[in-house]
Amino acid sequence: MKILILMFGIVVTLASARAQNLVPNPSFEDTVHCPQYTDEVQDASGWMNFGNSPDYYNGCASGTTTFVSIPNAGAGFQYAHSGVAMAGLITWSNRSNGLSQFNYRENIGTQLSNTMIIGQKYFFSFYTNYSGYLDGWREVASDKIGLRFSTIPYDSANRPPLTNFAHLYSSAILNDTVNWIKLSASFIADSAYQYVAVGNFFDDFNTDTSSYGNPLFGSESAYYYVDDICVSTDSLYNETWTGSNEQNINNTISVFPNPANELLNIISQNSIKEIEITNIVGQLVYYNITTLNNCIYQIPIKEMINGVYIITVKTNGRQFNQKIIKNK
Repeated sequence: MKILILMFGIVVTLASARAQNLVPNPSFEDTVHCPQYTDEVQDASGWMNFGNSPDYYNGCASGTTTFVSIPNAGAGFQYAHSGVAMAGLITWSNRSNGLSQFNYRENIGTQLSNTMIIGQKYFFSFYTNYSGYLDGWREVASDKIGLRFSTIPYDSANRPPLTNFAHLYSSAILNDTVNWIKLSASFIADSAYQYVAVGNFFDDFNTDTSSYGNPLFGSESAYYYVDDICVSTDSLYNETWTGSNEQNINNTISVFPNPANELLNIISQNSIKEIEITNIVGQLVYYNITTLNNCIYQIPIKEMINGVYIITVKTNGRQFNQKIIKNK
C-alpha cells in the first residue's frame, strides 16, 4: 500500500509539473520593440490590437518616453503587477469631443499556444487595476472588464462584437487604484478556441459606471491596466500562478494597513536593505538605508500629507513596490 501511495504522489507531481500557461508572454515582459508612444500593444511579443488603440507600458521606456514607462504609465501612476510591463485599455467612454463614439472599447488579444480541446475544462484569470485618471478626462470606473475566447483573431478595424457575453468578467464596478484585482473563472470548452481577448464585450446599455471629479469638455473614460493573464487546464496552477518570476518577492513582504494614518508596518521574510517612500510625482518623502533584520518594521507617517504614495522595499538585489494611501 505504501508503494502505491508513493507512486500516486509521483504521478500527481509530474502532472502538476506539466501544467502550463497557454497564454504566450502572459506578463508582457517580452518585447519586439521598447514602446515609444501609446497605442503600441503590438510591441509586446505575441500580443495584438483587437480593437481601437490599447496601450503598452514597459520599464524599458524610462528616459525616452516616460508616459509609456513604469510606473509613470500615461493614464496614471502604477507599477506592473509583476515584472516591468503591462497593458492598458479603455473599457467605456463617453467622449463628446468627437474623438470617439458610443460603445467605444479597446481590446487586446493573442493566439493561445495550443488550440482548446472541446470537452476539456479550462481555468483562466488575469489581474487588473483601475488607473483613476485619464489625461484630464473625468475619472470613470466601470464593470464588465473581462476575458473572452474566440476561434478567429480580431484587429483595430474588425473588433470583437459586443454580444454582452464574456467567459470571464467583473460584475462589480472596479474603482481600486491601489491594489491589483484578480478575476478568475473556468469553463468546459465548447469550441476549438485559438485566441483570447481582454476588454469589455458588453455594450453601453449593459455596462455600469461611476464618475468622479469634474469633466473636461464633457469627456468621460474608464481606463484599466491589465497584467498576468493565465489560461490552463490545471486549477491549482491557475490559482497559484502570480506572474513573472520577479513577482515572487511579493510573497515575502507585506505592507499594512492600507490605507494608513499613523503607522505603516512592514513584515519581511528577508533582511531589508533599503526603504523609500515617494509621492506620485516622484518626490522622496522617506528614506532608510540601514540594514534591518527585524521581522517587523514600522514607519511613522502621521505628519505626511494625505494622498497616494509609492513605497519601495529593497532586499538582497530585489525590489518590492506597492502603492499606499495616507489618510486621516
